Amino acid sequence: MLEALGDEDQAIAGLLHDVAEDCGGEPRLRDIEEKFGSRVARIVGGCSDSLTVNENEKAPWADRKRSHLAHLKVAGPDVLIVTAADKTHNARAIASDLEAYGAVVWDRFNASSSEIIWYYDSSYELLSSAKVSQTLLIPLRAAIEVMKRYE
Repeated sequence: MLEALGDEDQAIAGLLHDVAEDCGGEPRLRDIEEKFGSRVARIVGGCSDSLTVNENEKAPWADRKRSHLAHLKVAGPDVLIVTAADKTHNARAIASDLEAYGAVVWDRFNASSSEIIWYYDSSYELLSSAKVSQTLLIPLRAAIEVMKRYE
């Protein structure tokens, strides 16, 4: 976040972006708001593809991703830059693991390699259209290209 000239709230939201999605939903957003303020909580909520309390009640992966992409089309700059930082970090980690261990890395995921690449490509296109920082988009595009070599 900071490399892309994000501010302090965006950096905090970047660190907390998965908390509500992966650790308890709306109650965690309220905790974040109490501790870090409403802007950070709004960013975290906007970066989440599910805010269900119970992990087992989440919609299927593809449904969540399509819905989240639709949400991002109308999201504000705070959510978009934090999302771009998240996608860039995750894509780079996947690409590094693919180069180190090969296509067996895809077995870690709840979606196929083609579905994951579709999601990252779609995210990239959306973030690029929104003119998110090239500091984030250039490494995201490079990581996606590595993923495609191992599909």
